[in-house]
Amino acid sequence: MFNSIRTKVLAGFSILIVVMIIYMTYVAISNANETNEIEGIIGEELPILIADYELATTIHARLAAAQGYLLTGDSKYKETFRAL
Repeated sequence: MFNSIRTKVLAGFSILIVVMIIYMTYVAISNANETNEIEGIIGEELPILIADYELATTIHARLAAAQGYLLTGDSKYKETFRAL
């Protein structure tokens, strides 16, 4: 079947090219799937994380206002607490 060196080299490179095409197709499909998954995470989890951050910030500010009121007795901290 592979009588000449030219035929053997051509067959070897052909097999290599086919394997590379299959691998490149696999990588492209994997990247597309990962992109879809990342877009899903951004669409669903990112708003939740933003809301969580805002809530944590508000809680921290309210705690600071409460501590300020307890330490000083100044009513401006009370107003700050209520405004948040």
